[in-house]
Formats: sequence, C-alpha cells, structure tokens
Amino acid sequence: MVSGDGNAGALVTALRSEQGLSSLTPETGQVSGHATVQGPTSQLDWVRHAIGASGDILYKWDILSDRLAWAGEIEEVLGEGEHAIASGHGFNNRIHPEDLPRRLKALSDHFSQGDNYDCEYRVRNGQGIVIWVHDRGRVEIDANGLPVAMSGAMRVITQRKQNEARLERIANSVQEKIALLPPTAKLVPVAFAREPRPADVRAKDIARVFTAIETINGADEFDEQSGWGRYIQPLDRGSFNMSAFLQTLRQLNYAGPVGLQCYGLTGDARDHLSRSIAAWRKLNQHLAENR
Repeated sequence: MVSGDGNAGALVTALRSEQGLSSLTPETGQVSGHATVQGPTSQLDWVRHAIGASGDILYKWDILSDRLAWAGEIEEVLGEGEHAIASGHGFNNRIHPEDLPRRLKALSDHFSQGDNYDCEYRVRNGQGIVIWVHDRGRVEIDANGLPVAMSGAMRVITQRKQNEARLERIANSVQEKIALLPPTAKLVPVAFAREPRPADVRAKDIARVFTAIETINGADEFDEQSGWGRYIQPLDRGSFNMSAFLQTLRQLNYAGPVGLQCYGLTGDARDHLSRSIAAWRKLNQHLAENR
C-alpha cells in the first residue's frame, strides 16, 4: 500500500487558503517538513511563481466526497475555472473514452499495489478542444489502509504528443515504401541531409529508421545547390566521413546488408565500380584495425 505523506495536499491547502478559498482538509502548517505556510502571504509567493513557471496545476481529490480542488493557473491549462470541474466524476466525463480505462486502471494499481501513478491521457478542455495531459499523483491512506484522498500535479503535453505522432507517421511511411521496393532496390540515406551534420549523428538517425537495408556512396558533407550530383559519387570521393558512418552503424549493432549506390553517375561504370570496391576494402580494413 502507499503511505501518502500529505506534502502535496498541504501545499494545495496552503495555496487555497492564501487565495481565500475553502480547503478540503485541515491546514497542516508545513510543507516538506521545513518551511511553514503560516504567516504573511509573501512566504508562499515563491511556490506560486514556481508552479506558474512550470506550467503545472495542482489538485486535491477527496475520494470519499468526490470533491476536487485545484491550485495554479487552471484556466490557462484547462480553459476554465476550477468550479467547472469540481468533482472526480465530472473530470472523468471529460477524459477521452479510449483513455479513461487506462487512467482508471493506473489509479486502481496505485491504490491497491502502490505502483507509481503516472499517466498520460486526453481531456476535453473548456473550449471543447481535446488536449493531452501528463498526470502524476500520490494517494493518502487512512488508518484502515483505505484510500481517502489523492494529491497530484498535471501539465499539458499536447505539443509533445503531436510531434511524436508526426515522427511516427514519417517512420511508418518510410517503412511502407521500403516494403514495396524490390529486393535489389537501393536507398540513398546520405542524400536526405540538407545541412551539415556529423557522420555519427546522421548514422544514428538513419539506423533508427532504415533497419532493413543500407546503401553507401561517396558524398560531399554539404551542397547548397539542389540535386544529387555531389551527394552521389564513387565511394573513393567526397568529403563525407564514411568511415565514421560505418563505425557508428557497427556500434548500433546494425546487421543488415550494405549496398553501393550508383544512381545517376556518369562516366565508365566499370571504372566507378573498381574504385568503389577498392575504397570498400580500405574502409573495412580501417574498421578492423579500430575494433
């Protein structure tokens, strides 16, 4: 079971008392066992400023009465005042139906098993817009081992979730295109960069997405002009550090095939191939010497 220390609850109580609002629990007079919350308002200014700067809002949920109290800039976070969401049941009604079972399970596991309560889910704000929140809290247990209250903090993470979804769509799109390629098809990972980046950083980015096939070729580190001319060269040309690229792939335990990219090269094909084979042997020798 979880033994709530009441510190978060005391903080909510202190802030609400400082704002002239009624509290759900008696004021303890202490925050984290050191600073008292009694006395002039200035003693709590740093707490209010810290909460505002963090973008978090605090809550105190009286489980027995289902009353829900808030502290912090709730209107900025949830789009309406605290009295519009004054009960645990009312807040649950705003949670996305697909996410509510996961949140209830996280609460149940926290109450019964002591697991950390740390949950991300979607909520409909005061304007009817669905937002993502990150919710963390701790239950308070009575003498009989029953949960009686819960205190926690919540912040909006909509932007992060949108970025994650966008990256996932890009990765899925690339994987779908790879699946449609014939076995002999080649990709040009080096050419996707349009700005100077270290070889090891570029290799890590590529290895996370292209897990099935890698192709290499000589290339310049950067070309301000559009096109492929300086990004696809014989393997023995170009300023790009191919040795560092292959070293990083090895450190990432990449075990897939490595092909040679020759798209658009002009000149004698046999000459290009023989030079690239010689460069490949030198690269492998260098890798073997630096194991």
